[in-house]
Amino acid sequence: ILLASGVQPAQAATAEEAEYNQLIDLLKARSEENKEANANYAMRADKMSEKDFQDVKTRRPKLIIVSTSKGNKIFTKEEFNTLDCDGKIKTVYGVRQKQGGGEMKDY
Repeated sequence: ILLASGVQPAQAATAEEAEYNQLIDLLKARSEENKEANANYAMRADKMSEKDFQDVKTRRPKLIIVSTSKGNKIFTKEEFNTLDCDGKIKTVYGVRQKQGGGEMKDY
């Protein structure tokens, strides 16, 4: 079997391993460069300070749960907007129920 690039499967596996090993070496080198900075950060007394978490609301991904005939699926906000604009999702709003029963008024 020849792959699209004309490389034998055994050669492709060794090429993937070589690329993987290159990545590991790169990450190890980067970690070694930042070793002192990371150690200093770990010794900080205010590691849990507010300035470290100011962007927590923007870092968190926005997820939307969509009910389908096969069960629920979770999409990111961007995926949902794309599917909604393409018309692949039909938006249906249900009626909320009161705690004791009965429908809630929508003002």
